[in-house]
Amino acid sequence: MNSNPCSSVYEALERENAELKKQVNLLLEELRLARHRHFGTSSERTTDEQVRLDLVFNEAEAEAQPEAEEPTVETVTSQRRKKHPGQRDAVLAGLPVERIEYPLSEEERICPCCGEVMDEMGVEIRRELKHVPAQTVVVEHVQHMYACRPCDKHGTATLQVLHEPGRAAKSDSYMWLYRSARDGPPIVLFDYQETRSKEHPRRFLEGFTGYLHVDGYSGYHDIENVTLVGCWAHARRKFDEALKALPTAERKKPTAARIGLEYCNRLFKIERGLKDATPEERKNSS
Repeated sequence: MNSNPCSSVYEALERENAELKKQVNLLLEELRLARHRHFGTSSERTTDEQVRLDLVFNEAEAEAQPEAEEPTVETVTSQRRKKHPGQRDAVLAGLPVERIEYPLSEEERICPCCGEVMDEMGVEIRRELKHVPAQTVVVEHVQHMYACRPCDKHGTATLQVLHEPGRAAKSDSYMWLYRSARDGPPIVLFDYQETRSKEHPRRFLEGFTGYLHVDGYSGYHDIENVTLVGCWAHARRKFDEALKALPTAERKKPTAARIGLEYCNRLFKIERGLKDATPEERKNSS
């Protein structure tokens, strides 16, 4: 028994201090990850150039002056000018136009629902300015839009979820996605259901045997006669998020997050090399 009360108080304070430091570090990681999700790119690529950019932006942030007063609402609004509807067209009038078409081939216009060739239903034009020395040209990107007339006629394409009988328009609904493997032409099926219940994939996959490549959703765990295969893309995303949550100086160190991310990158590189290989070649390569 420790007879020194000061020693007991000191040990209790040390434990409390260690716990507080642990909580602060966790909150800092969550803050860095939240800032990256809000302001950063959605890509999960990790390159040395990206790390250098992080250093640059962190340095700029450190040099910022948070004590500087923000402009008032009146100052901000007085600097904005509302453009009139035809103002941009008037500015572009008279400039030479370079038109770039993006039509689809007949093979690409096959309707996935009925197999008929879709007809062109219109175009969507996006304009941008291209400045050549001593010349400014309007570049028009023309995206052709297509529709399947047989599906429109027979109603095999028209999915309405806002006015379902007995359900409010804001009710949550779910689209279950099923995709075939590499042993034939790719098949993608969308199964609309009102809930996220595990009964839907169990009923849809009744009679199927083999490997089922899924994420970590527990609803797939009770399907009979299948072997679940985890998704490395989901695992890699968690390693990537953990790495981005670290301080910039720690990201190049051999942390568990970096080791896991590099391992996934090596697996994906092997996968890309075997993309066009036969099942036998893929098996022998292992």
